[in-house]
Amino acid sequence: MFENYVPPALFVTWQDQASRTIHPVGRLVRVMQPEPGYEFAYLEAVRAAEGIGFVPFAGFPDHNEVYWSRDLPPFFQNRLMPPARAEFTAQLAELGLKADAGPEAILARTNGRRATDPYELFAEFEPTEARGEWETRFFARSMRYLSHASDIDELMPGQRLLCMQDLQNPVDRDAIAFRTEHNAIVGFSPAYLVDELGPLLLKPDNVVVVSVERVNPPPAPLQHRLRCHLRVRPQDDFHAYRRGRYAPLSADALRLAPWERAAKVA
Repeated sequence: MFENYVPPALFVTWQDQASRTIHPVGRLVRVMQPEPGYEFAYLEAVRAAEGIGFVPFAGFPDHNEVYWSRDLPPFFQNRLMPPARAEFTAQLAELGLKADAGPEAILARTNGRRATDPYELFAEFEPTEARGEWETRFFARSMRYLSHASDIDELMPGQRLLCMQDLQNPVDRDAIAFRTEHNAIVGFSPAYLVDELGPLLLKPDNVVVVSVERVNPPPAPLQHRLRCHLRVRPQDDFHAYRRGRYAPLSADALRLAPWERAAKVA
């Protein structure tokens, strides 16, 4: 399944500041052929984003080109905390990563977020050891809007969270909230995840399980308070982030095949 690249593939989103809408615009994969390096390509969705103000990245000026580099491109490298920083070890603990974690794994957990720009990164789903099952990890969002943020401190690792589509949300009617069995809302899904999680929830035969992986107490930043684990076992073929607006714009870019119903490749 991963013969042409090293997972996870990373996707780049851009937020329109006027509407606050999130648009996927690019994808980075670590490729193995014809030689090891990184491939960046724009996605089909960049066409719509360009129409409302998106400007190509300085290092990747042409939407129709596929860019290759031996090292991690500066756009991504600049979103990593330098290992020499005193906070680096604490950050790895918050993220649930080991000391030897690679840059792609770190970016997948931090989302490469910076207060100075409208970009965010996220990683694709990956297969679990169980046949026909996939997983991803993320931090719950919109924590500052919770009425009782202290409810998060009572959560335990492994505790299941229930998904609730927040149709009357005044900011985003597609928002998905996470609640406990006692109806305490403890966070919301990242916007990028709604693209895949929303349709999965509409079919009752799909297995969708969100659980608490870790609660990071202060001084961890609010955006790193609640780390969640999502496990899905869809009944139909799983094409998460592999087609439609997530497909590469250039025909020369690596094509990620739909997920096969097979055990995880070691």
